[in-house]
Amino acid sequence: MGASQSALTETSIHQFTVKDGSGRDVDLGIYKDKVLLVVNVASKCGFTNSNYTQLTELYKKYKSKGCWVNSDFEILAFPCNQFLHQEPQTEQEIKDFACTRFKAEFPIFQKVKVNGPETVPVYKFLKASKPGFMGNRIKWNFTKFLIDKEGKVIGRYGTTKSPLSIEMQQFLRWWWLLLWALSCGVFSTDGAASITRVIIVDQSGQGSFTTLQSAIDSLPDGNSQWIQIYVKQGTYREKVFIPASKGFIVLQGEGPEKTVITWSADASRGGTMNSATFSVFANDFVARNIGFVNTFKSGSGSMQAIAALVGGDRNSFHGCAFIGYQDTLCDYLGRHYFDRCWIEGAIDFIFGFGQSIYNRCVLNSVDGGWLTAHAKMGADSPGGFVFKHCTIRATKMAYLGRAWNQHSTVVFHETSMPSTVRPEGWDAWHVMPNQYQTTFVEDGNIGAGSNTSGRVSWLKSLPPDQLQGFLSIGFLGPDRWLDKQP
Repeated sequence: MGASQSALTETSIHQFTVKDGSGRDVDLGIYKDKVLLVVNVASKCGFTNSNYTQLTELYKKYKSKGCWVNSDFEILAFPCNQFLHQEPQTEQEIKDFACTRFKAEFPIFQKVKVNGPETVPVYKFLKASKPGFMGNRIKWNFTKFLIDKEGKVIGRYGTTKSPLSIEMQQFLRWWWLLLWALSCGVFSTDGAASITRVIIVDQSGQGSFTTLQSAIDSLPDGNSQWIQIYVKQGTYREKVFIPASKGFIVLQGEGPEKTVITWSADASRGGTMNSATFSVFANDFVARNIGFVNTFKSGSGSMQAIAALVGGDRNSFHGCAFIGYQDTLCDYLGRHYFDRCWIEGAIDFIFGFGQSIYNRCVLNSVDGGWLTAHAKMGADSPGGFVFKHCTIRATKMAYLGRAWNQHSTVVFHETSMPSTVRPEGWDAWHVMPNQYQTTFVEDGNIGAGSNTSGRVSWLKSLPPDQLQGFLSIGFLGPDRWLDKQP
């Protein structure tokens, strides 16, 4: 009948670790501040088509909202073969089935047991937190648990309860109220710091300032309290600079297609770094739902023209867009986290020395070229670009990246790659004959461009423990700074 409530010490789903489809550990703490729908799935069940179809529809609905807006919703799928052996496939076959037939983009974990003595711990927690009508036992495939942002179970639904009907019954109204409250800074997220002050920027004159730079300039140097600058809808044609002395800023927009910071400049006047539309060198910075654009593109060739330069430590971007052509996003220095962002360009459009994780981002290559160009100061220096659960789009043949120096480090994990990814994948650029010192890694990717049989001979394959060092949130350091941001 499952574990009793008294046998459990965990109080949140975020305290559990599960296995992904490749057998690697996944800390569910990465889903803090997200609403979760947890489902035990099967590929040969009478409810498979309707549930997978609606789960995909629900996921895409809240994931995109115009393809850029940050989502605080996630579906976690756990294959289960306990009910009339309706999930006999291997983990890879399950993933291929869901991704190919239903275009599923949500994470699908390792096959589990949800009943009996071998029930995995996370399902013991789920069942004990919200027993069914006739006890804890899961009755069939596609039983669903709704989890709030604190990791608490707030709903349990049987097989016949469709995902979309859950949305209509309970989820939708609560969800939009929550998003509204978060976007307005009404309260801080679980375990995070609080906003102590809100400044409104509004071009129409209804706020404290009409330009973003004037709002930033008003903040005291050495500030140590989180201040939100709420930028109302509009296209702000200005270069914006946040110096190292002005930390603890939350830059909040109304959507990256609605709140846009734009400029047109290139490296011909003052160098590449001075071309940036937006630059931040302060530590402890957050941006949400903002578009950063550099509209410069030369007629026949190209010239470096940065949309955003990120040079502070503990910087994060959520639901943002970065639009340019060459050198769009300068991930310059420091530890950074990009969640569900849209990054667009053609040549080296993510480049720098940063130590960064890109989670569920879209990399949109508009004219061939190279997606990334990374470098490290030395072999033992921290740094690297890690792309997890991302989607690559490319209108022309493009490289995944090229080595800015021999210590270049880039990892693509469970990312969707189109057929327009070049078969060789990577470009040594000018580091030859030292290309074997680079660390370019591809793991668990999907799509027509993910076949590594034609890749360069110096593509790395890492042992599981070393690979996990890149994939874990611990790659950004042991201080869990991301959890402490408002």
